[in-house]
Amino acid sequence: QAGAACVAPRPPRLGPPSRRDGQAAAAMPARRDRSRSRSSSARRSRSNKRRKTTAATDDKDKLILRVSGLSRNVNEDHLREIFGNVGKVKEATLTIDKNVGLPTGYAHIEFSTEHEAERAIKHFNGGQIDCNVIKVEYKSDRKQRQRNEREAREKPRDRSRDRTRPGDTSARGRDADRDKRGGGRDKEREKGGDRDREKEKQKEREKASEREKERQKEKEREKEKEREKEKEKEKEKEKDEKREKE
Repeated sequence: QAGAACVAPRPPRLGPPSRRDGQAAAAMPARRDRSRSRSSSARRSRSNKRRKTTAATDDKDKLILRVSGLSRNVNEDHLREIFGNVGKVKEATLTIDKNVGLPTGYAHIEFSTEHEAERAIKHFNGGQIDCNVIKVEYKSDRKQRQRNEREAREKPRDRSRDRTRPGDTSARGRDADRDKRGGGRDKEREKGGDRDREKEKQKEREKASEREKERQKEKEREKEKEREKEKEKEKEKEKDEKREKE
């Protein structure tokens, strides 16, 4: 109504939350905690699987040996028989060249236990099969060596040792500066020597040209003398002819 007084709005209650509000507020963190626990457990399970896979691979690599230096007369039955003297051979595989269809001289031997594989390395590495000296090693060692060689080839050469800073006051820097100064002096000396040699060559060329000019002058003098002699002969002939006519 128009005459009624304005009533101010009631301020919000500042007391403790009700039971329903507390339950709603507590529900959200619980869900988040569950999702976090699920993600962390999934990460742990994946990392555990990776560790188990890596461990299984490492264990298997310790069971497989690589044999190199074999002759083409050796086959897989021979390898099973020979390496069977130190343990149970699960598998013996020869690598075959597909283009030729002949063994490449390499083989892989898989044992049942690590102890047997280690005994095979100690017993057969450096020995002879069919008069060929063979090499026996873990397959994983060969892979690691190839990986290291590949990284060494791909790694750029470190040239920082050869470089020195202009203001380097260390012994190496002083030696480098001294070498640079000495090299500059040597270059100046070489340039001076080159200039002197060039001057000497120029003088020799000038002398040679002067000698050539002298030779040309001598030739011209000789020709002039010959022409004068010819003239004198002609005059004498004319005189003789006049005398005969008289």
